[in-house]
Amino acid sequence: MEYEQSFVDKTPCRTSMLTEKMYTIEFLVGHETRYYENFQMKKDVFMNFCETLKEVGNLCDGKKVSIEEAIAMFLIIICHNLRHRVVVERFQHSLHTVSKWFQIILKVVCKLGTGIIHQRNQTNCIGAIDGTHVSAWAPTSKQTAFRGRKVLVTQNVLAVCDFDMLFTCFGILKAKFPILKLMPSYPIRRQRLIPIACCTIHNFIRMQNVDMDDQWLSVEQQGVNKNQAAEMTQVRQTITNEM
Repeated sequence: MEYEQSFVDKTPCRTSMLTEKMYTIEFLVGHETRYYENFQMKKDVFMNFCETLKEVGNLCDGKKVSIEEAIAMFLIIICHNLRHRVVVERFQHSLHTVSKWFQIILKVVCKLGTGIIHQRNQTNCIGAIDGTHVSAWAPTSKQTAFRGRKVLVTQNVLAVCDFDMLFTCFGILKAKFPILKLMPSYPIRRQRLIPIACCTIHNFIRMQNVDMDDQWLSVEQQGVNKNQAAEMTQVRQTITNEM
């Protein structure tokens, strides 16, 4: 039966009235609120983000997918932790197309991050290093190496936080990007790029003089628990001793 549907009958699968680019076009001319609800950014910031990625990654529209549509698919996955098959149905593209463009945009966003997130040669920065555990996925045979103190599969992320708050509390970051709390089954090499991409997007929005973090302030107050604080104190002390 499955063979007949795939190779004989060939019944079309993606038959929504909002075919391919029509869903994205509806967004581009739609209400400002829809941008923030789906992409965590205002309309003008989204358009600036698209233009910036085009320039940084030398991106061009594909035969069936525009850059704006590719970035929209990427942001919906990152901001709402949607699985690719859900995005396939929403944007009426094949799974291969969605996955291909997700990887392309992810790499370009991380490339953009090298200009936004970088190490500064500053003094008097003791205590600026902090860290958090971000969700990870690993096959059963390799999970032991990724298990943290809470027996969860995680990846440890260290960061140096600017005092101008361009990188805010980890609690806000995880609340804005749920993918950091439940990582999909991507290859490890792709999983390690996800936190960098989230930080890049967060900082890009802040650099556009847009501060929409008020709704996450209650999350930010959670901060780091005592165990995390003790662990990071030990890390900072080790770094100090090595210096």
